Amino acid sequence: MIGGLLIAVACGVLVEQPGVIWADGSALQGATIQIDDAGKYAVWAKTAPGEPGTVKLGDKTLSVEAIASDSQNGAQWISLSSHRLAAGDLTIDVSGPVVAVAMATHAAFDPQSAESLMYAAPIGTLPRDARLDLIRDTDTVFAMTPFDSRDDWELLAGDLRRKILVGSGLWPLPVRTPLNAVVEDVAEHDDYIVSRVHFEAVPGFHVTGNLFRPRGDGPFPGVICPHGHWENGRLEHGERGSVPARGITLARMGMVAFTYDMLGYNDSRQIHHRFEDQSETEQQRLELWGIHPFALQLWSSIRAVDFIQDLPYVDSENIACTGASGGGTQTFALTAVDDRIKVAAPVNMISHTMQGGCICENSPLIRLRVSNMEVGALAAPRPMMMVSATGDWTKKTPQVEYPAIRGIYDLYDAADRVANVHVDAGHNYNQQSREAVYRFFGKWVLDAGSKWKDFSEPEAIPESVEIARVFPEDANLEPGKNILAQMVMERRERSARVMPGEKALVDGFRKGYGQSLFDVTGVIIPDGNAVTGQLVETIDRPAHRIERLVLRHAGSVIPATLIQPTAKPRGSVLIVHSEGKAALMDIARDEPGALVDALVDDRLAVLAIDAFRTGECLATGGDRKIGKFPTTFLPTDTGYRIQDIVTALSYLKSRDALGGVTGLVGIADAGVWSMFASALDGSVPTTVVDANGFDTDDDAAWTNRHHLACVRSVGDVNTAAAMIAPRTLTVFNTQDVFQLSDRVFTLGNELRVDRDVWPAQRIVDSL
Repeated sequence: MIGGLLIAVACGVLVEQPGVIWADGSALQGATIQIDDAGKYAVWAKTAPGEPGTVKLGDKTLSVEAIASDSQNGAQWISLSSHRLAAGDLTIDVSGPVVAVAMATHAAFDPQSAESLMYAAPIGTLPRDARLDLIRDTDTVFAMTPFDSRDDWELLAGDLRRKILVGSGLWPLPVRTPLNAVVEDVAEHDDYIVSRVHFEAVPGFHVTGNLFRPRGDGPFPGVICPHGHWENGRLEHGERGSVPARGITLARMGMVAFTYDMLGYNDSRQIHHRFEDQSETEQQRLELWGIHPFALQLWSSIRAVDFIQDLPYVDSENIACTGASGGGTQTFALTAVDDRIKVAAPVNMISHTMQGGCICENSPLIRLRVSNMEVGALAAPRPMMMVSATGDWTKKTPQVEYPAIRGIYDLYDAADRVANVHVDAGHNYNQQSREAVYRFFGKWVLDAGSKWKDFSEPEAIPESVEIARVFPEDANLEPGKNILAQMVMERRERSARVMPGEKALVDGFRKGYGQSLFDVTGVIIPDGNAVTGQLVETIDRPAHRIERLVLRHAGSVIPATLIQPTAKPRGSVLIVHSEGKAALMDIARDEPGALVDALVDDRLAVLAIDAFRTGECLATGGDRKIGKFPTTFLPTDTGYRIQDIVTALSYLKSRDALGGVTGLVGIADAGVWSMFASALDGSVPTTVVDANGFDTDDDAAWTNRHHLACVRSVGDVNTAAAMIAPRTLTVFNTQDVFQLSDRVFTLGNELRVDRDVWPAQRIVDSL
């Protein structure tokens, strides 16, 4: 047995090992424990100075005497004598300042000594991890990241472009399937022609809209025109905004404009706009594959560029894009990842105070550590017009967003290519806003700025809804569920194709495709000695030395226990258990558990940590505050746990006297965390992973146990295993459901997989 049973209960810890039961935090508030062996149990309570308290064990109520409020020793353990407990379920409840309860079948048990093994800091004193209270969401007030040089910006820009694609399941980009485009002319005017259009972004999934083109053979510039959350979508024609007027006017100016439906609007009826027809569980499952409304709209926009470039009367090298509100989000997202967009005009959207209120604007990963200002700046140095308004979240654009983005253009000596027009109106794409864009496009798209600098929009009369609509109400279209299932399959096949097939390709894979694991986890490798270790206490014992440590980095608080042999260590091992470091200790014996003990006997120093919201972290309140669209702005719990392992490895490397890092061991669900951490760290010689019977092909298991947005679309554990190669990787307890690709086994002879649970000594031998 590697460790005893340890159960995390909300924000507390409940440990049940032979002869010992331990509870703290919310585990003291009515938790039910199992008494396997009836008998006499010595009972202790740890209580803080102040009022008296009680410990209730089933129907027994034990009094806990008060500690003087001026006590200098803080909380103390108090014996509550011995009591006979029957086998079966027992409810624990406390009142007053009691912070922990321990019960043992032998009176010699010392709870203070056990606490020193289990906790890095005295119970209740661990500082709160700043990540628990960090709220970043669509309404957070953001500041633009400062950049000292163009090189600094382009480093972030490259990562951000990849992150947008990874977050949408588009890394690398899918194969372009045939569009099967249909263009049907439905209205001819003296100076422009209107057509109905539909094409397939993926087989069976239709992008629908209207094409407005000048008369003549061209070639004319093309303009992609996504719309926002107008009630009537691309058919909206009113004072606040008119999509048809935009298309008509652009055509009259000499450009081909394609106005197309957002997901779920007008003729795009196969999939609901906000995935309302998908349960929350199904939305989480699809998120694993990078499938969500933002992703579908981004791919539709990329295919819209394909479509308009293929038209014989369009200049394929002169394509622009403009849209307002949600269409503004689509505009700057498309411009960010598709360099075929030469000129952009996002309207009423780029803001430091509101990042988009719809799921279709909030892709997972896109705003980890950035906001729409950085995303919008990815247009640089291509010309971009930012239209803002006094009556919405862009009201500060002239003072905040525009100068921030212009600063990026300055890095390219291209400040003249970005402009801002501020309109005194509410949220809009009204005539004044459209005219600002027409004039900008006249200069940068038509290369005739002087001709268009005072241009005003002439009257534009849209076609009737009946003429503009593409499909009849009873059109027989592919059901959305079939399209989504097809997308999952395509992503699965695409990630499998990317896997390296030989050892020589691993380094390039790690530096290229493998970077996607940094995106889906949110992990950052700490610089040098950036991780600090606060030494709480050193305990010398005959066979080993114990250091109680609190590791800190960038707001994180990681409780840790370092156990060293008495002789000089020949190396060090990091061990992580998903139930916390207490599960690695033999509490009844007041000694390290079998695995830690065997490693120390082998002259290895062992660092055991409590990763994010596990173990000791729960004793002081592990509840996490969550804002809107959480995977858009912050790592998941699993991502933070992987980060903590990487952080602990960085700390261990800084302890030169320990002889270097020899290995990383992940037990129970921490096996998967450790596998990702080793892949990202890139230097651990040997990684030992307890697969814990995790079914790698079960989306529900990923969602419930290891949720990482988009992880399945980038190869999940196969990508991690390939990045670890050719270093040693051992995976045990697969139970024949933790599956690795055949290709991974071709990347060196240092991969070993076993279906069975391993005893402690076998793990030690593998290191």
